[in-house]
Amino acid sequence: YYHEEFGVNSRLDAVQAAILQIKLGYLDRWNDQRRVIADRYHQLLQPLSRVVTPQPSANGRHVWNQYTVRIVDDFSPKAGELRDRVRTQLQAKGVNSMVYYPLPLHLQPIYHSLGYLPDRLPVSDRAAHEVLSLPMFPELAIEQQDQVVYSLKDCLG
Repeated sequence: YYHEEFGVNSRLDAVQAAILQIKLGYLDRWNDQRRVIADRYHQLLQPLSRVVTPQPSANGRHVWNQYTVRIVDDFSPKAGELRDRVRTQLQAKGVNSMVYYPLPLHLQPIYHSLGYLPDRLPVSDRAAHEVLSLPMFPELAIEQQDQVVYSLKDCLG
């Protein structure tokens, strides 16, 4: 998640392509299942004041490859402290979560020559310290969704 040079991610070989060709037949159903899970997450997480749920665009149909929330903490002196604590506690409860973008794009090493400093783009900086992706995959059972949400509630006190 730290980029020092421009590049391409092209790890698809012929065997993977053949498997993906078969999997394409399931894609619409899997995307529908992800939408149901995302809708349930929206509903269950709505009461949590320190959790901001993602909002799908009205101009399309979101496929929810990730379900990334913001863990908002206006009281901690260190940015990202609450999010990181919640992530550690979730892991201890058996709930995996992920921070996919720990460093904003303007602070990536590849863009160092542009001269951006921390706090120059405060919205991007804040997002990098708040985002946390919750489990999201088509087979995520209702019981597993409940475990994610109840564990998150518990971590937030």
